[in-house]
Amino acid sequence: IDRMKTNFLALASHELRTPLTYVLAGTQLLAETLPERLSADELRVLDSVNQGGMRLERIIRDLIEVARIESQNIYLAREAVDVPTLLEAVGRQFTPLCEERGLTCTVGELPAAVELYGDREHLEKTFMRLLENAVKFTPVGGRIDLLAAVRGAEEIRREEERLRSFSPAFFAAPLPPRLLQVTVRD
Repeated sequence: IDRMKTNFLALASHELRTPLTYVLAGTQLLAETLPERLSADELRVLDSVNQGGMRLERIIRDLIEVARIESQNIYLAREAVDVPTLLEAVGRQFTPLCEERGLTCTVGELPAAVELYGDREHLEKTFMRLLENAVKFTPVGGRIDLLAAVRGAEEIRREEERLRSFSPAFFAAPLPPRLLQVTVRD
């Protein structure tokens, strides 16, 4: 059943992508070539169709990502990642939304000279989703903190019972002597 679900997600998301490409290309073409011939109401409808199409495109990308993860067919780069720069950039992207909602969002002091290897794009997506959820579920006037700290393997081992449910495979291999803990606290 899991395999069928994964196959369905992959097939459905790929099949939806083609007609959606036509919808988005069509709305863009109309917006660029006919703006003076369309009424204000028609332009609003066209913009709504385009916005809905872009939202659907994000959902389809997420479905494809889920299908890849579940099929364990996902490419993860292994390259140097400048974590402080990444976290500061992610935090900055949420500044306007936080200000609009009356939220305080701070990026705490980040450890310098942390050598981390991973997939920058996937890490950025992960932190973006975590911050997006924090913004969505933090009440007006609340606070969100993005923090990072270097932790030793023994510290992490002491928390294994609590953390194992999140990733059993994480504790299957020997832990490196130093690990980076990133926290989104709301």
